[in-house]
Amino acid sequence: MMTQATPIGLFNSYIGAPKYLYSSTSQWTNVEKASWFGNQYALVDNEYSVGTNEGYNDGASCISGGSFPGRSNSLLFGQVVIKPLGGFSAAHGLWDSNCQQDIYPPGASFVGSTPPSGSWENNAFSVSLSNFENGPVSSGVALCFWSVDYNNGGWVNALPAQVIGCNSTQTVTVGSSGYCQSNGANACRVNAWSGDWLGNVGGTTTFELPGDGDSLTEGNGFSNWSCSAYCSSCPISSSTSHIVGSTSNQASWSGGGYCSGFVSYPGNGGAGWDTTKWGSSGNPPVVSVWIKSPEIPYGFQFVFQTGQYSWFLGDVLPEGVNSNSGLAINDANWHLFQYAFGPYGNNFQASCDSRTGQCPSWSNINQFSFDVQYTSIFSSGNFYWDGFVMMNPSLTQASQQFSIGDFGLSSNPTSVTTLAGSNAGSTISVTSSGFTGTVNLAASPSQSGLACTLTPGSVTLSSTTVSATSALSCSGSAGTYSVTVTGTGNNLSHSTTVSYTVQDFTIVTSPTSITVNAGSTGTSTVTITAVNGFSGIVNLVTTTPSSCTVSPTSVTGSGSATLSCTFNAAITTQVGVTGTSGGLSHFAYVNYVVRDFSISASSPTTVNEGSSTTSTITITYLNGFAGTVALTDIVPSGLTCGSISPSSVTGSGSATVSCSATVAGGYVLTIKGTSGSLIHSTSATFAFAGFTVIATSPSGNVGSSITSTITVSAVNGFSGTVSLTDTLPSGLTCGAITPISVTGFGTATLSCSSSSTTSYSVTIKGTSGALSHSANAVYAFTDFSIAFSPSSVTISAGTTGQILVTLTSLNGFSGTISLSQSVTPAPTDAPTVPASGIVNLGPAQTFSYYLVISTVTTTPQQTYSVTFTGASGNLSHSKSATASVTAPPPLPSYVFPGTFTQSGGVSGAQVIALAGLPVSVKVTLSSTTSQSAHLSVEVRADVVFYSDSTAAWLNQTVTVGSGTAVTVGSFTPAIVTSGCIGCIRQFFIRVWWGGQLIYDPTDPNTRENVQTTSSDFSVCCSQSNSLLTGGEQSYTGINVQSRNGFAGTVTLSLSATTLGDTTVSLSPTSVTLSSGQLIATTLTIVTGSQTGTWILTVTAQSGSLVRSVTFTITVSACCTGGGGGSVAAGTLITLADGTQVPVQNLRVGMQLLSYDMATHQYVTTTLTRFVTVATNNTMVITTSTGKPLIVDQNPAQKVYVMLPNGTWTLLPVTQLQIGYKLFDATTQSWVPITSIHYENGGNHVMYDLYPTAPGNYIANGYLDPYKT
Repeated sequence: MMTQATPIGLFNSYIGAPKYLYSSTSQWTNVEKASWFGNQYALVDNEYSVGTNEGYNDGASCISGGSFPGRSNSLLFGQVVIKPLGGFSAAHGLWDSNCQQDIYPPGASFVGSTPPSGSWENNAFSVSLSNFENGPVSSGVALCFWSVDYNNGGWVNALPAQVIGCNSTQTVTVGSSGYCQSNGANACRVNAWSGDWLGNVGGTTTFELPGDGDSLTEGNGFSNWSCSAYCSSCPISSSTSHIVGSTSNQASWSGGGYCSGFVSYPGNGGAGWDTTKWGSSGNPPVVSVWIKSPEIPYGFQFVFQTGQYSWFLGDVLPEGVNSNSGLAINDANWHLFQYAFGPYGNNFQASCDSRTGQCPSWSNINQFSFDVQYTSIFSSGNFYWDGFVMMNPSLTQASQQFSIGDFGLSSNPTSVTTLAGSNAGSTISVTSSGFTGTVNLAASPSQSGLACTLTPGSVTLSSTTVSATSALSCSGSAGTYSVTVTGTGNNLSHSTTVSYTVQDFTIVTSPTSITVNAGSTGTSTVTITAVNGFSGIVNLVTTTPSSCTVSPTSVTGSGSATLSCTFNAAITTQVGVTGTSGGLSHFAYVNYVVRDFSISASSPTTVNEGSSTTSTITITYLNGFAGTVALTDIVPSGLTCGSISPSSVTGSGSATVSCSATVAGGYVLTIKGTSGSLIHSTSATFAFAGFTVIATSPSGNVGSSITSTITVSAVNGFSGTVSLTDTLPSGLTCGAITPISVTGFGTATLSCSSSSTTSYSVTIKGTSGALSHSANAVYAFTDFSIAFSPSSVTISAGTTGQILVTLTSLNGFSGTISLSQSVTPAPTDAPTVPASGIVNLGPAQTFSYYLVISTVTTTPQQTYSVTFTGASGNLSHSKSATASVTAPPPLPSYVFPGTFTQSGGVSGAQVIALAGLPVSVKVTLSSTTSQSAHLSVEVRADVVFYSDSTAAWLNQTVTVGSGTAVTVGSFTPAIVTSGCIGCIRQFFIRVWWGGQLIYDPTDPNTRENVQTTSSDFSVCCSQSNSLLTGGEQSYTGINVQSRNGFAGTVTLSLSATTLGDTTVSLSPTSVTLSSGQLIATTLTIVTGSQTGTWILTVTAQSGSLVRSVTFTITVSACCTGGGGGSVAAGTLITLADGTQVPVQNLRVGMQLLSYDMATHQYVTTTLTRFVTVATNNTMVITTSTGKPLIVDQNPAQKVYVMLPNGTWTLLPVTQLQIGYKLFDATTQSWVPITSIHYENGGNHVMYDLYPTAPGNYIANGYLDPYKT
């Protein structure tokens, strides 16, 4: 709980992390501080609010479902609501609009410049921090932290975690009392991290600053040293004479005698190094320093001090080797002195202060010194030191150590074989034997032709890098070479040798020039010669692959191949052959001179048909061709040509050929020239002018004039006048050709007529000078004929007769024939025929139909003329037949009884019907012959004590035969029958045929009759059940309903309880209705193995009221599937109240939820029938919702489907495809089908459902209509 005290932690001011919803940003935001709304003490109860303004919630914690309390809503039990301090900020969102909480921790990073390695140890430096939060839901950075560590045989925390300003710059102090204490470790690291308003804390980002092994002497490092000399002073300065870093430190001294320079670090002491934490047993720390002095000889000694006279002394050692103090350095080179020290070094002797008794301690070394002791007398001098390092072996940072020594040079491999132009290499290894420094590398081939490189060109060796490599790469021309690689450094030089064998091959062709005729093949030999032991595979290709080949296409080492080229036209060209092997490629070529000839022929000018004209043939030699060309021709049909003259040509030259034609047109003469294997062709077009005549062949009805169009066409520029004449056959009448002549191109017409159904051939001739051409036109005159069979008929009144009418196309007649038919004379009730009609008749086609002549019993008995007329265009034909009407056949007899039917189960000869509802009347008549007449049923009212009266007439004109049942119509009894005087006791019927009374019952007890009541009950509904064998069950609802206030008990019974071996039962068998009530009973049908069809009647009775409903039950063989939309057991069906039940738990009468696809509204339906079926297959349809729909593979079952084009339809389940969409009625959306699984075989229990309109139901969410 909150208190009135000021919160001191990040999140201890409230329970959990309360948030509020900021409406303008739609983000959930945490409470920034423990501030309360209102001006009184904050109170928290368990029901409404926090604070004094009860009922007003300025924010609320996120709750499930995406719904949040508002200002006027009560809080949930246990909620805490807090008004935030200050403004609302989108940056402090704890939840998004879906109640997704901020679970993403913030981060931190270093920005800007930071000091490089080796430059930070002596002075404080700054680091700049960036704090951020980038998660999908961001509550914002709340707190920012940092800490600092240094390494002293392990990381030591110098600055514990502190809260700092976010995105701030912090200062890191350096030194024995600073955050980064070098202490010989030369490593420091800065850590940063962030926390957000929801309490998510990010990981630590670390910036580490290692040393470089020379940091104590680099730059201003000399200022941290002090020096004293026995002979004089020795001031310290920086020097450019160095070996490790960019500078070194220099001590200059002067004086006499045997001088000794004593150099200390740090100059003022007080280092406080705890070297007991440095290294371990067997792995002690090492102190190293490079020393150089021009004055020699000199000795060297290390000293570690705790107090002024309390120290650890090392021997005077030349280059770190235990020896006596008499040994000294005798050259002016750089020398490395290094020694193991500390409690694990065991090479230093402790010297205690005799005045104070203080002894040195490895846990408290305040100063390090070394002593340069000269063994000769000098007046002045200098010594230098560089690379001073106290190496802690437990550290991870790198510190260089150097030693004096040599290096070795080697190569691998020492012998290289390669191809010319390819780079081949050897690895040059440089190995240190105590050597420290840079080795420069150079490669020198023994002769020209080979170029080499070394990468890198120099390597640097140190105490930690004792070996390095460089890659030698050489490339050149064929030959044998020796490559010397030389390495130099510290006045040392070594070399190694690599031998190079460079291989190659040569390629030449022979001959290099070839002359050949076009179409012939010329060859050249390609020779490959290995150079310097070359043994590779040389692949050969030609630069002209469309005309040339190389075989074989490769040669190993030395060998030969053949270049073959064939060119189909004259050409001078150079063909190249390229040989490649790896990176090697060489080229050779062959010059080809290809000779040929060309042939051409002129097309002569146009002449009239029948004349002769000449073409000139020209032969041209190409590229020096000198053969003889023989000439032949191919003459097309219709063209007559002489011989080619001359028949051959040697060298360039010409020949001629003359041709003629009797029919105008263009003719192409093919001319071929042959010289050995060379064959070329050309063509000449011979054009002959003239004309053509063509005429169309018309057709038309007899008696009409039809026209042929005559077309004269000029050919090849003909411009003469063509005169037209005709030759006519007998029986054809024609006018004149119009016009009688045509110049050039034009048309004329010739119109003819005939009264005969005949085709006539007319010859039309065109003449122009000596030219003459003819054409034939066929004039076809068409008609149709009519035939009757028989031509006369005899018909009994009240019956029908028929005549076969046949229409036949004559001479190719084609057209529409309009028919008209009539009967004369036409008294009342005269015979009737169809008045008109249309027949489409094609060429050579016959069409027949029966003309039906209808009469009634009252048709006058006499002879009538039946006339048929057919008309098409100008054609019209009529034909007549006679129809004699004789006496009618005997009157039909009435078949007792008739049937009265009223909705609700009323049906029978003597019924009690509900007044005010229609009652239909059905009667049956029987006649020995088929006859037609006017049928009238008179509904009579039987009035007590008075004469009967007519209540209604029901009329129809019908045709009856043996036992014809006719539903004549219906009447509506509006009066309730009774036995009082003057009241209607019953309604009955009389039957009239053709105006004659054929049925007039008088006995009120035996005749058909209808009595009425003011109230009753109904029973429904008639059904046809299609069932399967094998114990299938069907449940059908029988509804009994009160009508017009009926109340009472209704008893139900079955006409049979067994149908074959199928059993039927009804439950309950008695119902008691109150006014307006509907009660459903269930008819259960259980099939056996016997198949067949049966009629079952359910009778409902209450007193004298009897109602019934009839079922047709068909039992068929297993297994064909259900009939009402079969779904598998376990399928969830949605009820009207929205709940779901497994399909097998449904019962008739249940209310189902359905969906009307027309109105897009949910509707409530009633399950009227429920059938259990067995199938031998299933299909499982799955959509993106994951819900399966299991049905049988029956195309009669359809579902609502949206096709890929966006249209929806009812589609059989057997036509479904993946990607189609089903209608999910629960969400009113279309969902795609993702899989369809078919299972065939076995027996499966399925269920058919039959609800009321619209006839569908919701199965596993999908809209499933019943089967059709």
